[in-house]
Amino acid sequence: MNSSLTDEQAKVLLELEMILNTVHVINSNLEKSIDVVRERPPSSSQTSPELLAYRELVARNTALLKDVLSVLDQL
Repeated sequence: MNSSLTDEQAKVLLELEMILNTVHVINSNLEKSIDVVRERPPSSSQTSPELLAYRELVARNTALLKDVLSVLDQL
């Protein structure tokens, strides 16, 4: 980190880095979701492993997006 940054600038930079890391995780999860759908669409069974895995990815992505929006609201 540049020593000429103020404490407030360093804090904002750290928050932005955390947001960027979260966005990378969301992107990775979205890519996994797309791969799951492309490889084999969920069957009609509500408990199929593919459907459960897809729902889990969607739930994680939703939670991460809420976290990002919460952080952005605080800035």
